[in-house]
Amino acid sequence: LENTLVKELKQYCQRITGISPNQMKLNAFGALMNNDELPISVYGLRPGCFVTLKSLPKPKAKPTSQPIEKNEQVLLDQIKATQTKIDTDLATEVKTYEKEVKAFMAQTDKEAKKKHVYKGAYLNEQLMHVLFDLDGLICGPDYTTARQARKEAVKHAQALLDKVDDIKSMLYR
Repeated sequence: LENTLVKELKQYCQRITGISPNQMKLNAFGALMNNDELPISVYGLRPGCFVTLKSLPKPKAKPTSQPIEKNEQVLLDQIKATQTKIDTDLATEVKTYEKEVKAFMAQTDKEAKKKHVYKGAYLNEQLMHVLFDLDGLICGPDYTTARQARKEAVKHAQALLDKVDDIKSMLYR
């Protein structure tokens, strides 16, 4: 008993309980027996002493670097929501912005120009957010419908982004 190492006691406990030694905490007299290379006599153990075994939870699987794929219908719903945002909100705002800039070109008001520059920056940022949202959607190789819908939404957002850039360039002519 004096020469028995803590790791040997843990191995013995593993045979009885099935708990892995790296998931065990052994306590004797309130002391945690955490050095597997020391003999158990260092902790004051002798015949008739009680040792408490506590099982630690199993380590969780490490998250993979790839995000977990969602099923195709969920992806399609998210893409459709993003596409709706592009079609209803952003496309309408871009058209309004274009009309405002064309009307502004007939004037020379500096405050109005500043307002249009800021609105262009705002629309640019909103479209970039949409593109980032679409970029975050992972479509598995089997989800051809979702991949195609995502591709079309990206193209539409990029086309609007190009249009905003063209409109903004009119302000600097």
